[in-house]
Amino acid sequence: MGHCLCRPQVAKTPGKEMLKELNQQRRAKAFTDLKIVVEGREFEVHQNVLASCSLYFKDLIQRSVQDGSQCGREKLELVLSNLQADVLELLLEFVYTGSLVIDSANAKTLLEAASKFQFHTFCKVCVSFLEKQLTASNCLGVLAMAEAMQCSELYHMAKAFALQIFPEVAAQEEILSISKDDFIAYISNDSLNTKAEELVYETVIRWIKKDPVARAQ
Repeated sequence: MGHCLCRPQVAKTPGKEMLKELNQQRRAKAFTDLKIVVEGREFEVHQNVLASCSLYFKDLIQRSVQDGSQCGREKLELVLSNLQADVLELLLEFVYTGSLVIDSANAKTLLEAASKFQFHTFCKVCVSFLEKQLTASNCLGVLAMAEAMQCSELYHMAKAFALQIFPEVAAQEEILSISKDDFIAYISNDSLNTKAEELVYETVIRWIKKDPVARAQ
């Protein structure tokens, strides 16, 4: 009697098909159990889907359920005043489809929202996009934004980029608008790529002349 030597097969979860079905349900408002109201617009979603992608919303949903403030309502309802409706729409589209429409006009706004509401995968996409968009004319602004948001990956990338191309950065208007602390930290960094001390001196003079009353001290 022979032995069956059939190899075991591993069943793969049809993730894309599942998301596609969930997104169709979202658009049809079928089986949704959470309503988010932003700027007068209502977005109906599935609690589990949103909570799996955002630690912020996971915690908010848990607290809203536990405090019993939603008793008697068919769906959990959250009213947010610290988020733009069109930004939330893009966040939800990414959550349900994995696709994101991101460009130089909305990248910073999307990253700020993704960071604030702890959509970590979304953050990575935005950071990757912004890293590729770094130029001499915007790297200091991106650096300041990344520092304010405590986005370490983008911060280190923008910092290294700005230090490496100092001659190009020094020729831009952006450098004249940064704060005193940021300016000093930048030009005094040991990794500043410059072979001409005259350029550093000229940049300092240009920065002071931008606002001589406040900066000449």
